Amino acid sequence: MYLKSTTRRNGKHVPNKYSSKDIDYIVAYCPELNKLYSIPIKEFEGQNVVNLRITPTKNGHTSTINMASKYEMKQTEAVYEYEEENIIEELENTK
Repeated sequence: MYLKSTTRRNGKHVPNKYSSKDIDYIVAYCPELNKLYSIPIKEFEGQNVVNLRITPTKNGHTSTINMASKYEMKQTEAVYEYEEENIIEELENTK
């Protein structure tokens, strides 16, 4: 899973860096797995790309790997049925 933020200026894509001044969490949905991920911005402050790995590495390397399972949210209903209140409540429960 790969998340990236860019803005278009003067016809060019310019990367945005995530900041805790702007947001607390990134919430991502993976339709292939039908899963939600809640990613605290403090863990990725100043980056414009976040990579989450779905499966472990073949060589067992873990020190710089962000496993998606660490950020997986409990999902009790379909994503399109989530209301803003439910998402905020779910985020508060992951702190």
